[in-house]
Amino acid sequence: MTEQYLVTFTVGPVQSFIASARKVEDFWSGSYILSHLVREALRIFFDKEQEMNLELVFPVVKKRDIIEPNLEELHIASLPNRITAIVTGDEAEVVSLLRNVEKHVRSEFYNIAYAAIDRVFADATAQEQNALQQQTTAQLDNLLEMYWVAQPLNKAEFSDTRLQLERRLGALKNEKQFGQIDEHGLTCSVCKSKEALTIERVEAAHSYKEMKEQLASTWAKRTKAYQGKRIKDNEFLCGVCLMKRHARDYFKEHFNVKMAQGFKRFDAIADIVDEDEGYYAILMLDGDNMGQHLTGNDVTTYQDVSKKLAKFAGRKVPEIVEKNNKGVLVYAGGDDVLAFMPVPEALQIAQQLRFAFSDEQGGLGKNATASAGLVVAHVKAPLQLLLDEVRKLEKKAKAYPNKNALAIGVHTRSGEISETVLPWTTSTQHATVDLLQRVITLLKEDVSTTFIHRFTEAFLPLLDAEQYKKVPKYLVETELRRLMKRARKTDLRDEQLEDVLQQLITLHEEQNSTKDFIYLLKIMRFFERKDGVNGDVTATTN
Repeated sequence: MTEQYLVTFTVGPVQSFIASARKVEDFWSGSYILSHLVREALRIFFDKEQEMNLELVFPVVKKRDIIEPNLEELHIASLPNRITAIVTGDEAEVVSLLRNVEKHVRSEFYNIAYAAIDRVFADATAQEQNALQQQTTAQLDNLLEMYWVAQPLNKAEFSDTRLQLERRLGALKNEKQFGQIDEHGLTCSVCKSKEALTIERVEAAHSYKEMKEQLASTWAKRTKAYQGKRIKDNEFLCGVCLMKRHARDYFKEHFNVKMAQGFKRFDAIADIVDEDEGYYAILMLDGDNMGQHLTGNDVTTYQDVSKKLAKFAGRKVPEIVEKNNKGVLVYAGGDDVLAFMPVPEALQIAQQLRFAFSDEQGGLGKNATASAGLVVAHVKAPLQLLLDEVRKLEKKAKAYPNKNALAIGVHTRSGEISETVLPWTTSTQHATVDLLQRVITLLKEDVSTTFIHRFTEAFLPLLDAEQYKKVPKYLVETELRRLMKRARKTDLRDEQLEDVLQQLITLHEEQNSTKDFIYLLKIMRFFERKDGVNGDVTATTN
């Protein structure tokens, strides 16, 4: 019987696939490959647009944007990992559609991996390439996770149908089947979980020396274009990580992009680190309570939110991160953003993204909030470690009362770590980052940072006692006033100093503890030393 169905199709894994990265290039590739697979899934959906009365619910994108994407924004992973749509047909037709989508996506996934072998090992014999392809196939077979469900739809009961669909999808994922590969060789240099590719099959009886020799022999056959920085002599990759390392070249050919800005490679993170000391920042932002925004009782409400998310991710985020600043956008999928950026622009970009998210024109509106993690670290710090840290910071921001917070972490090369969590807007309705910037400017020009050291010396020994977790406001204010007056470097007037002091007290009162406030002072001192003020960041709070 022909009727309307609400269908959902998802592609994964997301976190584990993206996170296996040694370079920014690998991290971008993981995000982009998943976004591309969703794009390919949408192509098959659009092929049935007329025949099955396709109506996209999430994401709401136009067929033209999928078939003929904007080249200037093509390098951004901007599609979420799921598709929800309404289609019309009988049960067999709907199932056939979803199976075709799954088949096409899986085929494209394998094509990306096989293209990497063809290009990187172009000088190998056909037999050698075939051996590498077989090993890669076994690794891919147990990686890609695609789930889909369909539910008959009565539009008057859209909300109930969608909830049923989500419950069925969750149950399906809970029944995940785990495959096992028989591998005996040395693991991949990047993911550490899959066997590095070798032309000759590695057996359990082989010695470590024999395994190393097989790896060296295989990877010596890579073409000149993938030697040096692209794949170092001590890097031995599995089929999945090789696919990611080659991905940018694949997509450049796939979309026939000849413009340099279309798919230019990242030279590590050289373009965003500060030249003197090598620090940079990673930002991860996520919308708060998105389930509440996506619980519309009708299709139109749900689609409206989807359109706003698409506009925010596809236009506003690239504009803030890459057009107006010098950041590198890794992905912007709906309410999720991850970007690398220079330290002087980090606070500015974070605040602009947050308030753009609740903007009535470019975001979800004044009732929407977002939380973010921001980690600053040295270029020599392991990327995988920093990605884990920025996720932890984002979770800490989400755990702040009422969410809507920014968690900042600074990891110095000496090993010191300072972390704190602040609301985007203070109880006095000031944008918190604006207050931070004003204090940082004061530290650069008018007041020596020695007062931070003296304040820490005075209060830190007290803070392990539970009753002194949060030192009374009047004590903090009195001591800060005394120390800041002594630390004046210029003819800063008392009333100007008092104004900044009250801003610091406001920040102290927003902290969970005085120890967190001390960490905040250290973070501001770090930004002062790294020129962490860049332009006017005044934002309109909503």
